[in-house]
Amino acid sequence: MDTNLNDKIDRFLKNEMDPTEQADFIRLIDSDPELKEKVRIRQLLIEAETIEAEQKLLKQDPESKALRRSSSIRFAAACITIIILMGIYIGSSYIYQPKELIESQYMLPTIETSRGYGAPNQQIAVYNNQIALLYEQEQNSKITSLYKETLKDSLFTILSPTAQMQICFSLWKNNETEEIVNAARQINDPDYKESSDWLILGCYLRQNKRTKALEQSRQIINDAGTYKDKAGEIYMALKEKRWF
Repeated sequence: MDTNLNDKIDRFLKNEMDPTEQADFIRLIDSDPELKEKVRIRQLLIEAETIEAEQKLLKQDPESKALRRSSSIRFAAACITIIILMGIYIGSSYIYQPKELIESQYMLPTIETSRGYGAPNQQIAVYNNQIALLYEQEQNSKITSLYKETLKDSLFTILSPTAQMQICFSLWKNNETEEIVNAARQINDPDYKESSDWLILGCYLRQNKRTKALEQSRQIINDAGTYKDKAGEIYMALKEKRWF
């Protein structure tokens, strides 16, 4: 085991980490079975070292009742510490990583054709048609490039809602989650607001951002729209922890 990791394990077991570092290390343990086993073995070694040290002290002065009492107290304290630390780990360990829920509980929204939309000018009409054609041909990389190079700023907001969603879907297929969040937040058409919010939740899950995903799913629940029940299932899965 490398020295740095060994030191981190010891600091974790001795409860010497600050809350943020401890939470990060717990997440790392939860995602790495090999590390989890190393932590368990190190706990056993610490316990054995404590017992051995106390036994040596007892042999040096076998008639000392005070020493024996001290040994018992220290051994009990060591056991309690290990139990508490195990409780911190188990009770703080989430069952699901956010990205795992992409496969089991998340589905992309569907795209419906914009109703009553009229392009403000010929240039935007051309872009709408171009995006629709590329999307039909599954040219997601070309749509992504067009968005980043030409449409990302002011032009995106005046595209048709259908074109906006097609861009977001193409970004999804190219794993451009940060770009999707930025773009989806600019979709203001009420017929597409629920879908764009749901897409943002998918991005946070894919990015493994638990806090953001919890906040987004809670917002969807509060909006009480189409994705309310599904967002509730994801919210509960994100909060579920191991207790045994």
